[in-house]
Amino acid sequence: MNIYGKNVNYIQYGEGDKDVVLLHGWGQNIEMMDGIGKCLNNVRVTIFDLPGFGKSEEFDSSKSVGEYADWLKEALNQLGIANPALIGHSFGGRVAIKYASKYPTSEVVLLASPIIRVRHKPTFKEKFYKVVKRTPLGEYFRKKIGSADYNNASPVMRGTLVKAVNEDLLEDAKKIKSPTLFLAGRYDTAVPLDITQMAVEEMEKAGVDVALIIQDGDHYAYLHNIIQTYTVINNLINSEPKRNSNCEPIEESKEEANNNVNDIEYEEDMYTDALPKQFSLEEYYKEKAKTKILENNIKTR
Repeated sequence: MNIYGKNVNYIQYGEGDKDVVLLHGWGQNIEMMDGIGKCLNNVRVTIFDLPGFGKSEEFDSSKSVGEYADWLKEALNQLGIANPALIGHSFGGRVAIKYASKYPTSEVVLLASPIIRVRHKPTFKEKFYKVVKRTPLGEYFRKKIGSADYNNASPVMRGTLVKAVNEDLLEDAKKIKSPTLFLAGRYDTAVPLDITQMAVEEMEKAGVDVALIIQDGDHYAYLHNIIQTYTVINNLINSEPKRNSNCEPIEESKEEANNNVNDIEYEEDMYTDALPKQFSLEEYYKEKAKTKILENNIKTR
């Protein structure tokens, strides 16, 4: 498959009137979502290696989440898929939110997917790196301080990661018209539960048909609780769950990778300390108001 001149790897299987599209998280690939796909029944399943991951070529330049959503629309158009059910984990959930805010979907399932961007005051490490990053020691400290996801990415994908984690998706999430289900890990430090609960609350106020299920586990709670995960998804999309050897719980815990979502707060930075222990919607909207005032002042200068 070729989209915008780049080769795209994907798999497709199953039969049914409904299309289900699965989108993996940052640094992952098709295999991370295949376990869910194989447990869905009476549907056609499509799973992509998103551009820059797995066997899919990366873009020539860094892209925003919205541009990934537009890329997904083009991919689904080529495959003749309209009004899909979207299931996304982490970064894939970001793409699903953007897609569903712009294009028709039947259902949306968000697994450990960040919506609200939490800002924090620059730490000593951040201030220090801003000073040395353009010196000969910059590369050395980037490798020492930067997250694994940032350090392991190509320059193009680093730019994409920065754009992704710096974008607040709450207003996009409020535009979703289809039933939306969050599965959140109780001990997820990459996408803290209280932040997800705030997002769900705000989406409900906006009239979105949204629900939240809290699972024991971290950023990969959907895998730790795989039977519950595919059961609730099957119920949501009106499919009958398969009963076979592929649909078994994962006993071995996945290595926690909670530095792959909120580890960049500013374009210059690639790290963060723990999020504030207390963060309210009032603080969120005050911060948004300050940002808006700043933007307006800049535009009038």
